[in-house]
Amino acid sequence: MRSAGTRKTGASRSKKSEVEDFDAMDIDEINGLAKQCEDEIAEAERGKRQVTKKAKNSTQLNLKKDLAPFNEAIKFYTKRQIMFMEIIDLKTPFYEKMPKDNQFYKHYMNSLQLVNMQKMLADTVEQEKSIFQNALFELKENDEIAN
Repeated sequence: MRSAGTRKTGASRSKKSEVEDFDAMDIDEINGLAKQCEDEIAEAERGKRQVTKKAKNSTQLNLKKDLAPFNEAIKFYTKRQIMFMEIIDLKTPFYEKMPKDNQFYKHYMNSLQLVNMQKMLADTVEQEKSIFQNALFELKENDEIAN
């Protein structure tokens, strides 16, 4: 007796359509994907060397057929790695690409630090203002209750 769910039909029920959203990814995630491509290329190169080593006496046509999947994988992952490097380049801010001892870089980083300090100061003032307002409100309530 056969089970209905054991045959392969070619359609995978659990497979999701994978759409990569590079805009939502940060640079570290894309670097990880580029590293995966690098690993896949190295693995394909190893497989290619093994096939070449085993097939010393085979014809050029057979050797070409045996190496075709490895060459395709190398080609695919190389293009993908180049794409990731371009995305990383686009996502990297311009000032991160500059030499660290550059005069403009130092000026820009100091300006960024000043802006960040101003934002933190404004946030702190806003928090303390709300704390004092709450304390004043509680004091007024307590004063009204006492009278």
